[in-house]
Amino acid sequence: TAVKRGDYPPLPDIKLIDYSLLKEEEEWDLLYSYVFLYPALVEEASSLKGEEDNLVVMVQSGLKKLCQFLSKLCHVFSCYYSRVKILLAPETHLIPLIHARMILALAVK
Repeated sequence: TAVKRGDYPPLPDIKLIDYSLLKEEEEWDLLYSYVFLYPALVEEASSLKGEEDNLVVMVQSGLKKLCQFLSKLCHVFSCYYSRVKILLAPETHLIPLIHARMILALAVK
């Protein structure tokens, strides 16, 4: 890989990433509308509280919501990835932006 060849430095600890470098609208949309909301949506979709006869409807509804969420996430990330270069030239001044975008891509993964 490019990191093993020494073209790019390895990703730093996530706490050291400068997220203020993310300037594209889709980057913030991915973070706030998808990455941050995903755990709560999975929790909601997997919650099986309620009457037994209503359980099937609740599970189907939760799964439908989760599938719609993931479909929208895929669309937004695809548009972002088509438009924005994540791996820029490995120049020193671009490395922090590359790292921020790589962490975002890994979070979406």
